Amino acid sequence: MFQTLGCVAPLQHIILMGTSRKLSFLTWNIRGFKRKTEEVMAEIEKHECHVAFIQETHINSTDKNVFASLDHWKPFFTKYKPKERGVAILIRKEIVGKSKIWTRKDTTGCYIVVKCTIKGQLYTLVSVYVHQVDSRPLKRLRMILENFAEGILLIGGDFNIALNTYLDRDSLTLNERHFMLKPTVEKFMTSFHLVDVWRRLNPIARQYTYSIVLKDSKEKIPISRLDYVFVPEESVQCVQKCRISEENCCSDHQPVLFEIRCNTNRKSPNHLDVRAKEKMDISKFVSAVSNQWLSCKEKFWGRKFVFTFSQDAFKLINVLDVQKAIESLAGNEKVKRKDGVSLLFYKSYYCALIPYLCAFYHKVLEQPMTIPKSFNEGYPVFQHHYIFNVDYLILATIMARWLSDHLDSHSTDYIVDKKCKKVLFTFKKGPKMVPWSFFERCFNTEQQREPRLHTKFKIDILENILQNSPDRRYKILYWGCPLTPVLMRLFLIHIAERFVEHVKQPKAKIHISIDNVIVSLSENVSRDLLEKAETELPCVHCKFVDELTRVGVQVATNSSNS
Repeated sequence: MFQTLGCVAPLQHIILMGTSRKLSFLTWNIRGFKRKTEEVMAEIEKHECHVAFIQETHINSTDKNVFASLDHWKPFFTKYKPKERGVAILIRKEIVGKSKIWTRKDTTGCYIVVKCTIKGQLYTLVSVYVHQVDSRPLKRLRMILENFAEGILLIGGDFNIALNTYLDRDSLTLNERHFMLKPTVEKFMTSFHLVDVWRRLNPIARQYTYSIVLKDSKEKIPISRLDYVFVPEESVQCVQKCRISEENCCSDHQPVLFEIRCNTNRKSPNHLDVRAKEKMDISKFVSAVSNQWLSCKEKFWGRKFVFTFSQDAFKLINVLDVQKAIESLAGNEKVKRKDGVSLLFYKSYYCALIPYLCAFYHKVLEQPMTIPKSFNEGYPVFQHHYIFNVDYLILATIMARWLSDHLDSHSTDYIVDKKCKKVLFTFKKGPKMVPWSFFERCFNTEQQREPRLHTKFKIDILENILQNSPDRRYKILYWGCPLTPVLMRLFLIHIAERFVEHVKQPKAKIHISIDNVIVSLSENVSRDLLEKAETELPCVHCKFVDELTRVGVQVATNSSNS
């Protein structure tokens, strides 16, 4: 069965999804297309996919169009002289029709980007193969997407690393090349607030996409999860389901399947005029743009906001910080926001808006009580997921990066030790309600830790820009805000540190990853101590890693013998 995001859909919704309200996707490392075309296409057709991201096609520069026989598909693919690379995206002709399609290709065969309209929604589709010894294509892809991506960004591919070395691999053999790639992949994810969709849906499960094949029995033994679906935080609410196929297939990688809900975002005509980028000359209408924005924001805030352009403002909030934050917001540009100002407006006219944004954020950081009450307002689009105003997302993005850089500086390396007992800390599904007193305790500790937390990051600002529970004792962390995953990571670290103190094992190691924290203990501990750790925050799991569910391992092993 598919894992469903957030909640079980009602019967009526399931029926609609079964007709035209969904798009089915697949990402799969096929290990060669030409010699097993029929098997690959049979697998894609079996899962009724509308779009397929495939990797390791092994199509070189001398090959003719190997996709010519696929009558019902529009193929987009790369060629590369050595056979070990190559990526492609296959899209059913019926869902794109004659709409305009834009592409970007990697000359080394490691990625392809396709921008197109499907069922009235603009998508940027990316198929990626990260070669074990070359991280440069991923760096190039990041720069391309900053300027090229529009609409809903969907990325599928083989990234050749286990994001969490304790949960996403079953082998104790260290692959140094994988560890070299990890910082590059994590930076790529941070650049666009990308979410590992399968892990978001399966916080305490273990399942693998890559298998080794035993020479004698030809049995497949799954050993690691190398294949991922990445979606920006704001667009996660579009993902209905995601699962790793457990059936035997013609590759040493298992397909990863996911579904997108169509037309889930409310749209309306934007309050502000957005001119065509091709005709834009910012110097001729900079005042007109800023006046439109100011007029709209003053109505939304309910009062006039005085902007003072001092040199201090640009020291506290750097122009480049704001620009990079805007470029990193990879959501639906035209989706309706509470204030009526679309992401497209900010991306089109950021040159005119940045001075005002810097002045506004400077006042917010220096005088948190001046924050307009409507600043953090959003509307729910799916359970526990909100669409926020863009000016709020920009500041949340900048603050999230300050905090993320600080946490990265304290992360410990992965250490292989069979004797260690490993404990997982991660958040449960559902709402994330955290007592404000817990916030204060965590940040008081971080302000004393070397290297120090960024001096611009002030907890008073969090108190004002995060949403409160009805009794105001708790802060509610909603998906869709860039600060949510980083704050969750911070809280997990502090719970893990308190746990280490309680078990009295000072030599225990804490390994910090994007979605969870692992504590590696030198001695066994009782289950009672795990349950006690969960009382710190009731929305947190505390589990022995060795006892986590291993999904699909037995099925994959048995099916390989059939």
